Amino acid sequence: MPIRVNGIAQFSLFVEQLRSVPKESKKAVRKAIVAATADIRGEMARRASWSTRIPGAIGVRTQFSSAQVQIRVNQARAPHARPYEGLSSGSSFRHPVFGNRNVWVAERARPFFFPAIDGNRDRVRDAVERAIIESFPR
Repeated sequence: MPIRVNGIAQFSLFVEQLRSVPKESKKAVRKAIVAATADIRGEMARRASWSTRIPGAIGVRTQFSSAQVQIRVNQARAPHARPYEGLSSGSSFRHPVFGNRNVWVAERARPFFFPAIDGNRDRVRDAVERAIIESFPR
């Protein structure tokens, strides 16, 4: 049964409970979360298969202090991911050709991140919640 947090009071209690999880249990929870997000990260990688850097830059970050699970693209490893997702400029973006600021071209965005999330949001959230519940010591 998934955890449903309703209201700020319940969320604050949930965050406090996550903060109090023993260090060795946090490792198990993180491992379970990474496994639970594997499908969505795989879909993102497939959608970005035209890139040699983006698929390898997709990762998961967990923060117990704020009860967050983030699927992210490492900007240092794939700086072109943001414009291709269309986050900066919408459906297309402009860039200089091989760094030559006298020659610019327009290129269409090729979203890979949010389309993968849109179709899988509930399933992944439930898998992460299950992973958290199953990883806590009883």
